[in-house]
Amino acid sequence: MQSTSPLLRQWSLLRAIAADGDATVKSLVGVTGMSDKTIRRDIAVLRRVGFPIEERSGDFGRKTFSLVKPDTPQLQFAYDEALALYLCRRSTAGFKGTFVDQALSTAFCKIEASLGRRAAKYVETMLGRIVHTQLGGDYADKAEMLDRLFIAIEEERAVFLTYQSQRATEPVTYDVYPYRIVDHRGSLYLLGNSPDHDELRTWKLDRMTDVGLTDVHFQRRDEPQAATLTDGAFGIFSGKGDVHVRIRFAPSAARYVSEKRMHASQRVEPQPDGSAIVEFRLSNTTEVKAWILSFGAAAKVLEPQELRNDIVHELSTMTRSYSSRRQIVQPLLGRRKR
Repeated sequence: MQSTSPLLRQWSLLRAIAADGDATVKSLVGVTGMSDKTIRRDIAVLRRVGFPIEERSGDFGRKTFSLVKPDTPQLQFAYDEALALYLCRRSTAGFKGTFVDQALSTAFCKIEASLGRRAAKYVETMLGRIVHTQLGGDYADKAEMLDRLFIAIEEERAVFLTYQSQRATEPVTYDVYPYRIVDHRGSLYLLGNSPDHDELRTWKLDRMTDVGLTDVHFQRRDEPQAATLTDGAFGIFSGKGDVHVRIRFAPSAARYVSEKRMHASQRVEPQPDGSAIVEFRLSNTTEVKAWILSFGAAAKVLEPQELRNDIVHELSTMTRSYSSRRQIVQPLLGRRKR
């Protein structure tokens, strides 16, 4: 526990104090595995920043700690507030396997119990009518790597990241300066700086095979800049470019793309024939290319020319792939007919 990040360590400490209700430093040492010095220091920090930890002195100077203060109102929710949180529980799927997973499960169980049996059954019916077509990841087997990443982020320490990208055949290990963890569409990503490339990049947690914590400290970039790292990205992949993308969508797809806002820079221009021209200002075209291809012939890139060329190349490759497959399958079909 000594090598755990302050965030995870203090989270564990708060949970232990809340569960005990009248905790001593000795009991907290036994539950958390921290040293008494670390516990005293963390309690002092948590009290200083405003957590309602009450310290009481008993016989022989024995101190106890609790999370209940007489002058602090109990944490309560109105019925509709608890119901709203319960209805949103599936949106927390991206945290499955992380250090907050158990607390989330316990919280939702308590809310479910407070609703009552009949009401909870009805809510389950309501949840059954909300279909989530995209599930979050399960990071139970990545817990240790997440812990190391949190330590590195909070203490601004470099990591050796072993990572196998989508196109790579083997994992590669290189230095990374980690900035933050991003929950994007139910998956967790590391956002940070790659010193080998001198640029900001993202790495999907699912594709990490190892995270090695180093003692090398780095200087974080300015927070205002870090807060806008993915502003130009169509999804999660950012870049250094400034690309003006224009796409014409056929009438069959125009309404769909007009109803959904995919990016902050999105502009839609309805056309007299029922089609629509959609414009984006992006830093990277990797993800928008895949999105365009998903519409098939209903989408046509107008600019930039580089993206048009990429689409043409992709379609040509697909055509060759299907043509090659047809040459193999047709003779087999002919034999079956005989």
